[in-house]
Amino acid sequence: MKDISNDLITVMNDRRVWFDRTIAKAEAYFTKKRYELAAVYLEIAATYASFYHLGLFVSDRIESMAAEISSLCINKESKGVPKDKVERVLHVISMVFYPYGGHSKLMQNWISYDKAGRSDIILTEQKQGEVPDIAFDFYYERGSKVIFLKDRDEDILTRAQRLYDLSVDYDVVVFHINPSDIIPLIAFSGTDKSVIFMNQADHRFWVGRNASNIVVNFRKIGNDLSIKRRMISEDNLFLLPIPLARVLKISKKEARNRLNIDEKSIMIFSVASSYKYNPNGDDGIHRILLPIVEKHRNVKVIVVGPDISEPYWNDVYNQTDGRVEAVGLKGDIEWYYAAADLYLDSYPVGSITSLLDAGKYKLPIFTLIKNKSLMDVDEISLESIDFSSSSFDEIIGKLSYYISHEKERVELGEECYKMISKYHMGENWISSLEQLYQKALSKEKIKETDSDGSNSNYDKNDASLVFLYAKGRTRKHEYYSCAKKLKRALPFWDNLRNNLCIIISAFNNRDILYLIMPHTIDFVKKQKAHYFAKVKRGITPL
Repeated sequence: MKDISNDLITVMNDRRVWFDRTIAKAEAYFTKKRYELAAVYLEIAATYASFYHLGLFVSDRIESMAAEISSLCINKESKGVPKDKVERVLHVISMVFYPYGGHSKLMQNWISYDKAGRSDIILTEQKQGEVPDIAFDFYYERGSKVIFLKDRDEDILTRAQRLYDLSVDYDVVVFHINPSDIIPLIAFSGTDKSVIFMNQADHRFWVGRNASNIVVNFRKIGNDLSIKRRMISEDNLFLLPIPLARVLKISKKEARNRLNIDEKSIMIFSVASSYKYNPNGDDGIHRILLPIVEKHRNVKVIVVGPDISEPYWNDVYNQTDGRVEAVGLKGDIEWYYAAADLYLDSYPVGSITSLLDAGKYKLPIFTLIKNKSLMDVDEISLESIDFSSSSFDEIIGKLSYYISHEKERVELGEECYKMISKYHMGENWISSLEQLYQKALSKEKIKETDSDGSNSNYDKNDASLVFLYAKGRTRKHEYYSCAKKLKRALPFWDNLRNNLCIIISAFNNRDILYLIMPHTIDFVKKQKAHYFAKVKRGITPL
């Protein structure tokens, strides 16, 4: 508790009130045997917890109730005689964000290396028309099936049943799911199906633990968090390097011509989701970039992910006369890697996959790790490489040295490539995957616990996550996202009341709390009266 202030604990405890009331609503509907509504409210609770850190990384209440719903609503049949070899793999993914989704690329890289006879894909939360065909060309070329559950069904329980039915003939199921996707948890809780959970969001709350046999982490800190805060036995964990795609052969000259970058300039490149660069007060990546471009007039910095329209990046652009430029989301980042001379990791939140991809293109890589927290890069393949710094002065000094020393810069890039390719590409990674499959076939489902990993276990990771999600999704995003989830389960009159509550709550800038309160006419009348009273006094209630 010493690493986190009382104010932050209060914030998390307040969020826990909303979270607990949402689950209580799910429990009330479960008691009334309205299982679809119970599942919807579990998903709403999980959505909230995954976007607003409240000191939890797992919820036994959600996992247990989902298992009960599964036992009552999902018809299951045994897979038969246990196998000792994996020949058919089913990858379950919530959504594809083409061409930007790192999780989608991870799955593609996995399948490209996998020697299993067949690898098919099921999407739980997306219709086929919502994703361009090009996103699945790779899978179609391999003869993989791609099934969209939402094309036929809207409600959670029907999709969960169909997911289970389609999985029966597969040896292993792999979850690449969003943190709040309740469908796979309901589909596979209490089954004898071997399930591997890819912990790609190891810093966030997620559901699906109790449906899994193995939780795969990509870094040691993810493993530690799984043990301490998700209450998972080490016997049910597996540390797997991130699979990386093979390098595209693009010359630096060709890449720079395409991107209109001066051949004589030294290009520093960085790429990550925009939120990973959000500064904490004056603690931001500008404290690295501004001194570097001031000292080295031949340096050009390009950042993919955030956009120059954002005030922070517009300010940095103007201060550097355009030599630090945020160019927004790009689908062809391989060209930026090929054009670059050095790679700088995102800050204050690191991006391990982008860092590894940079090393794969033989770029010297640099990251700033100040607090040894969950937000930092933790990568087994880089343990022998001096790529991290503990202060702004140190990382500025390293960048300056390699900007000025071309020979050493090339040598460091070669060393990065050597170590990253050893762990993340080719036969070594395939061997790790085969070990994972064998472990998944031999292990039982992860057992439930009587602890949620919160309260006395709060630490500096919780503090950094509260800050991170303070700049997360907007309240209106939550209103409409949750309203859509409720719409598919509530009957007409309940839906009408629900929508009125959401609209009035949005006008009053209220929080998600209103979604989890009883949808009664009295409540709606009170909120309408409150709204019009403000209007009468000349207050714009927005």
